[in-house]
Amino acid sequence: MKVSFATSLGLLAAIGNVCAFYESGSSVVSLTESNFDAKVIKSDSVVLVEFYAPWCGHCKNLTPEYEKTAKMLKGVARVAAVDADQYKSLGQKYDVQGFPTIKLFGADKQKPTDYNQARDAASMAKAVLKEVNTVVKDRIGGKSSSSGGSKSGSKGSGGGAAGKPVQLTDANFEETVMKSSDTWLVEFMAPWCGHCKNLEPQWRQAAAELKNTPNVKLGVVDATVEQQIAGRYQIKGYPTIKVFGKNKSKPSDYNGPREADGIVAYAKDLAIRAAPAPKVYELTDAKIWEEQCGGKSICVVTVLPHILDSSANERNEYIKMLKQAAKALKSQPFKWLWTEPGKQADLEERLNIGGAGYPAVAAVSLSKEKYSNMRMAVDLEHVKSFLNNLMTGKEHLGPLRQVPTIAIADAWDGKDGELPREEL
Repeated sequence: MKVSFATSLGLLAAIGNVCAFYESGSSVVSLTESNFDAKVIKSDSVVLVEFYAPWCGHCKNLTPEYEKTAKMLKGVARVAAVDADQYKSLGQKYDVQGFPTIKLFGADKQKPTDYNQARDAASMAKAVLKEVNTVVKDRIGGKSSSSGGSKSGSKGSGGGAAGKPVQLTDANFEETVMKSSDTWLVEFMAPWCGHCKNLEPQWRQAAAELKNTPNVKLGVVDATVEQQIAGRYQIKGYPTIKVFGKNKSKPSDYNGPREADGIVAYAKDLAIRAAPAPKVYELTDAKIWEEQCGGKSICVVTVLPHILDSSANERNEYIKMLKQAAKALKSQPFKWLWTEPGKQADLEERLNIGGAGYPAVAAVSLSKEKYSNMRMAVDLEHVKSFLNNLMTGKEHLGPLRQVPTIAIADAWDGKDGELPREEL
């Protein structure tokens, strides 16, 4: 079939009319891949964005109402539209599944919300005005938004608001994560990713629950914006969670639970493993006693054999064993002290310790006014067993009728003992 030149021109004109929902003189701003960031993400205005396709009948029906909305909000907010059939990367970025899709870019431009209300001009304008009102109130209260060209979250320090994941960027990642002594769980996400949207409230809740937990922090990276970091760690899918532990240059993949409770449990376990073991102190005065045994701590008191009844090497082996026990049980509220017979006589009496010889071990809680004696051989496995049984209620507890008086004693010099020389 032959088609005349005039007919061809007519067809081209018809196609042009279908594609041009919003002409150059329209109050609706036309968006492209090249101007989207400038006109939406970096804009100080609230922006309503329609993602449409030229062949979509519902999109065509929406056009007059959308035009009215733009005219109503002129000078107040921006109303824009993007041909998501032509600019597919924008549709993919914002998880557009059908046409028309309308999204509201408000206070946090990195996290637009879906507009799912009535599609008449008045309803759309009201929704935009509500968001404008929110932005204005935030500005009056001194709260900054992630619009106006800034990336969401803090800059430089990466110090995020308390109880929220720290927003990480190409600029602050090195200082905030890599130079930190803390363990970091970092989520790499994309705004258009459905799984990321599902994870977001769980990640926030976990961060809130962990805000007072030392040694561990949660962070988040928008990998579509912070492409340098995402490229460094070869992020291929979203969300990807990396664990930056002691060796920050070799992060591991997080494959644990994706709900808040599971994330918190995992993070707390990391924090415990990352935390240093409690120190083992020689009890030489009341200050050490109060610092270590006050509050809700449980003090593990070991009376080692007198230095005259053992050697420096033997004593050091016992202290080494206590340090190993402290490390193994560092998740428990134990504090560790040692002394030798006679130096803390009142303590030995109050804890009924040493009657069966030395070394001897007792655990005492000043807050509960209770104590318990270990009645096994003093070695690493028995000490751990005794204290684990204590925490599960399997050990007998006696009443601490009076707080012991702690004497000032000379610290061990690390040497073998010497008997005093008798004068002739």
